[in-house]
Amino acid sequence: MQYARVIRKLNETGHTDVTSMKGKVKIALDALNKMQGELDKLSDDAPLPTWWTNKVAVAVDNLDSMADNIGNQIEDK
Repeated sequence: MQYARVIRKLNETGHTDVTSMKGKVKIALDALNKMQGELDKLSDDAPLPTWWTNKVAVAVDNLDSMADNIGNQIEDK
């Protein structure tokens, strides 16, 4: 019974998807601004770690797909 009480407590936190995603998008924007600021300090031919550039490429692809998807869902309503 204690397990059920914990689940009920978690569901009663007032969490909403939109509020949560607004917070996550703000975190992403802050991270992007920080990265842009650091990249602006570098020359265009400065080396970057491959692991980092790969993560950026995947993240940008995911973000772009999500932005397209949410835009299409809103337009379909």
